[in-house]
Amino acid sequence: MLSRQASFDKQVMNELIEEKLLRHLRQSDYRPQNKSELSRALELDSRDRPALRACLKRLEESGAIVRAKKGRYILQETSAQTVVGTFRKRPRGGELVIAKSAGEGPKVTLKRLNIPEGHESTALEGDRVLVRLRRPSASERDPAWLKHLPKDKQEKLRQRFQDEPPRLEGDVIKVLERSARKLVGTLTVGEGWATLAPDDERLPKRIDLHGIAVDESVSGHKALARIDSWESLGQSPQGTLLKVLGKHNAPGVDVLAIIHKHGLPTEFPEEVLQTAENIDGDLSEDALAGREDWRDAEVITIDPFDARDFDDAIAVKELKDGGWELAVHIADVSRYVTPGSELDQEAEQRGNSVYLVDRVLPMLPEALSNGICSLRPDEDRLTFCAIMTFDAKGARQAARFTPAVIRSQQRLTYEEAYDRLQERGSTDPITACVQRAWALASLLRTRRFSAGSLDLDFPETKVILNDKGKPREIRVMENDKSHQLIEECMLAANEAVAETIQQADKPSLYRIHEDPDPEKLLEFRESANRHGFPAGDLTHRANLQILLKEIREHPAEYVLKLDLLKSMKRAAYHADSLGHYGLAKVHYTHFTSPIRRYSDLVVHRVLRRLIGQEDQTPTPSYREMGELGEHLSNTERLAAEAEQDTKRLKVMEYFERRSRDIPPPRFDIVVTEVSRMGLFVEILGFATRGLIRMADLPGDDYYRYDARQLCVSAKKGKSYHVGDQFEAELFRVNKKRGHLDLRPLK
Repeated sequence: MLSRQASFDKQVMNELIEEKLLRHLRQSDYRPQNKSELSRALELDSRDRPALRACLKRLEESGAIVRAKKGRYILQETSAQTVVGTFRKRPRGGELVIAKSAGEGPKVTLKRLNIPEGHESTALEGDRVLVRLRRPSASERDPAWLKHLPKDKQEKLRQRFQDEPPRLEGDVIKVLERSARKLVGTLTVGEGWATLAPDDERLPKRIDLHGIAVDESVSGHKALARIDSWESLGQSPQGTLLKVLGKHNAPGVDVLAIIHKHGLPTEFPEEVLQTAENIDGDLSEDALAGREDWRDAEVITIDPFDARDFDDAIAVKELKDGGWELAVHIADVSRYVTPGSELDQEAEQRGNSVYLVDRVLPMLPEALSNGICSLRPDEDRLTFCAIMTFDAKGARQAARFTPAVIRSQQRLTYEEAYDRLQERGSTDPITACVQRAWALASLLRTRRFSAGSLDLDFPETKVILNDKGKPREIRVMENDKSHQLIEECMLAANEAVAETIQQADKPSLYRIHEDPDPEKLLEFRESANRHGFPAGDLTHRANLQILLKEIREHPAEYVLKLDLLKSMKRAAYHADSLGHYGLAKVHYTHFTSPIRRYSDLVVHRVLRRLIGQEDQTPTPSYREMGELGEHLSNTERLAAEAEQDTKRLKVMEYFERRSRDIPPPRFDIVVTEVSRMGLFVEILGFATRGLIRMADLPGDDYYRYDARQLCVSAKKGKSYHVGDQFEAELFRVNKKRGHLDLRPLK
């Protein structure tokens, strides 16, 4: 065993060799060398060669250097062929979120790089990887939709793609660092061994687990594990069992598995809970000094029937000149959460609340989110208020911001607000307030769409559970006037705050939605054409608006809107005000939900300092805002994926139960898309998609897919087109794959 002194001397020597090696690699006249050539160039003694080999291995694994052809080494930062970044798994292949651009050669100015299917190697979601740049061959550059067009049109469009420089793609050549991402699956336990079959079908089918200390009785249970290593595609990954979650059919285990799959926190640290409990909720007159008093005003909240927190309220009044005053009151969370406190750090780490089908994982403890920050009716609550005035045409004339105190006079559900909008001649003051709010909101909505805003709303489905967590109903929530009323009020406040902060030129967070890639819009245009909707140049917003109006209430509306969303970039948080494409806003931010979004809490703090209502506690710098925006965009993405996973799980569970009905359940369906696989349909009244496979079409006839006519036709004359509506029965559900299989009634 080495003495402490010898060990120290060895460490010093390793550091000296590494420093000498990196200095040598950075020389302007350096030419790639192998191990032997490097040893001679560095004039190392033969006894130091093992240390050199260890140093090369360590630097290569970290991504600092790259082993090129014939075992020669170069710095990654000077390599013209490689980039380092974070791997994101996609349904077909993946993408690289680039951390460092390549040096000379093909410049990588993109933030993301496509990794085609079959080129991901052993990369998994969140891994830090080294990628070799490549340009796709001519055949690979044809978009998938091109093959569905007539041959003459194919050739014409293909020439356009071949004339354009091919986009860079990448091959994963090394996993530099595995993410700490956990995975959920089904446990199989034998005598002294165990494996996990991941629920996520994009992962390897089997993980060999080590460090096992569980009984065979838990075989078949859901469990949580971590992948430690995966050397090659020909071998199973090696992992560690972290936790046995419970029997796969035990109540709540299915949702718990999704929570762990996405790495979401299930509990608050004790010190955070204690901090929240100890917050002073004093609302004495001294505590209200400097706040506008709105407790006698007609302030109301309008929320979903199953809302779990209430963080916004509105008050609207008509002005003598025919204009309007809109006050948007937002829960004053910044009054209670101190920057840098344990409570604040936990909220920042979570990023947002997560609304799952059977529970909520709040950003803030319930003492705040359901307590002193919740704008419950008939209780005094502190707010941060945006007060805006509009002329008779709905153009904003002025905006000011102030801390306030309110006493909400009524908590309305969307359904209750909608009913009040239908009333005529009512003398009820709350009904009058709701109707005034819609009169203004309808003007704002008209102006927004006139300015180029896109109608990208989808019907929202809610899965209603019984007391055992089983789905008993699927309810479609229409985006009616009551929803639009609140939406327009919140959009107005968010835009006014964004413009105020932008004009002050202070670091802040903005909600951005960048312009879509023109090539992706071209693909969407061809998709619309195939569905019978000729479209102009969709890079012009007016043409896109016209197309969205034409497809409204058409059977293909859902599919085409989904295609359009796929062609667009994801909305995100950013330190620069880059505009919001979908909403047609030059400046936009999030201000209206600080109970459930950390971004809004940060914006409150920035705005508070601008109006002189804050002490000298600094808000994040521009660089820090950029880092925070990236973090919050990631937590938002994780939350959205978890929310959709739990909803999809319960939708499948609902239809699986219905598939066992005798006789089989029948549904009215509409064909939304046809393919060689069969007919993709939507179950009317459920906003849920299903599939009628070719083999399940009636009779023993041969059916042929016609890409030009967007139909499936049989030799004997029977055909199915996009838009056809008929009755079908549900006969099979694949919960794991999320498939509903139906067949037409003969």
